[in-house]
Amino acid sequence: MKKSLFWEFRLSPDERPSVIVGTIHLSSPEVMTHWDRIKGLIDKYDKVFTESSLDTVSQEYINKYVFFQESDMFLKYITINRWERMRKTFIKYFDVDIERMRDMRPLFILSFLYQSLEPSVGSSMDQRIWKYAADCGKSVDGIEKTEEQVAIMLSLSNRLQYRQLVRMSRKVRGLRGKFKNILNAYQEQDILKLLKLSKNSLGLDKVALLQDRNEIMVARMMTNQKTNPSFYCFGAGHLAGMNGVLTLLKKKGAIVSAL
Repeated sequence: MKKSLFWEFRLSPDERPSVIVGTIHLSSPEVMTHWDRIKGLIDKYDKVFTESSLDTVSQEYINKYVFFQESDMFLKYITINRWERMRKTFIKYFDVDIERMRDMRPLFILSFLYQSLEPSVGSSMDQRIWKYAADCGKSVDGIEKTEEQVAIMLSLSNRLQYRQLVRMSRKVRGLRGKFKNILNAYQEQDILKLLKLSKNSLGLDKVALLQDRNEIMVARMMTNQKTNPSFYCFGAGHLAGMNGVLTLLKKKGAIVSAL
C-alpha cells in the first residue's frame, strides 16, 4: 500500500470525491508537519468530519466517564504495592504523579502518559482541524457518535487496561524510542507501519478499538458520499490493513486513490 496520509474516494468516476486525512492524536510539534496541506484541503469542502465530535456538549459527556464511580477500583486488579511501584516509576521517567489519577480509567491514564513524552504545541491535530473548520464557517461533526465511543470505552476490560498500564511501567525505558518511531512513521506517511505500531501500543481489545470502529466509519462515509462529498480525518492507524478503512471502502465498491 502506498505511503500516504492523504486519500480520496468516490462512488463513480465522474462524481466529486471526498478526502480522507490520517491524523495522530498527539500535540507534538512533529505532528504539524502536514498542517498547511490539510488546511488547503479543508478549504475545498463545506462539511468537515473529525473522528469524534469535539464540541463542548460531547466533551462534557465524555468527561462524565473519565473517572470510575467507585473509589480505588485498581485494587480489584492490582495490588497497592504494584500501584506504588508504578507511581514511583512514572514520577521518575515522566515527571507525572499518577496518585491524583487513582480513580481515573486506565485508558485515560495511558493517554496522559503518552502525551507527556514529548513537548506540546497545545492542541492536537484533530482539535486544530475542528477549530480551523469551525472558524471558517464549515459544518463540523464527528464521524462516530459520542455515545458510541463511550460505549466502546465502557466495554473494554478493566483488567486488560490495568495490565497495559503495568506493562508500560515495566518497559518505560524503551517508550521514548517507540514514541519517536510513531512520530517518524507519521512524518514519512508510512500508514502500514503506523498500523503495526498502533496495535502494539494498544495492548487492549484491538477488534473493538480498530476493526469495529472502521466498519462504523466506512458505513457513514459511504452514505454521506451519495449527497455530500466531505473532508474526513481520523487516526492514521485506521487507514491500512485488511480491515482498514481504505480496504473496506474498496470492498463496498468505492474508488480509492492516494492524493
